[in-house]
Amino acid sequence: MNLSVHLSNVGNPDRDQNPFRELPGTATGWEPVDSVEAAQAAVLAYITDYFLGGGNWSGGDVRNEDTGEVIGSISYNGRFWPAEEPSAAPKT
Repeated sequence: MNLSVHLSNVGNPDRDQNPFRELPGTATGWEPVDSVEAAQAAVLAYITDYFLGGGNWSGGDVRNEDTGEVIGSISYNGRFWPAEEPSAAPKT
């Protein structure tokens, strides 16, 4: 499965930064990865490289490039959260 992870950030209003724009001097976008574990490592490296706090992290979606489907997301602490399965229609 071909995966990518969205790496992005925004300003933190608690630090007088613009919450509608990425921080100056940072790059954002989708990074190809081989696995969920590689996506987690990429997220943690991105956060470390740009000295991001929890209020700056705005990325983390993990996408299956073959289908375009978001299969989950990675939070600031590096945890992978699988996308929720659509609930089945109630039986009548």
